[in-house]
Amino acid sequence: MEEGTDRMAYTRDAGGRRLPAHGAVWLFVGSIDLNRPGASEFPVQQIRSELLRKGYFLWPDDAARLAD
Repeated sequence: MEEGTDRMAYTRDAGGRRLPAHGAVWLFVGSIDLNRPGASEFPVQQIRSELLRKGYFLWPDDAARLAD
């Protein structure tokens, strides 16, 4: 989670080394299993695609770009 904002990042790196350096401090707040039942409330395929492409998925930033 980006400190002081509502923005969250999904990444495989809990240390956040791949997250964008601009903006506030990133805080680790937990993990999520995208394979769990009920994970359909997340754009799972888009998250996986962005994880492979750039190493992270920003919510809501990347979700808004994918909707365009």
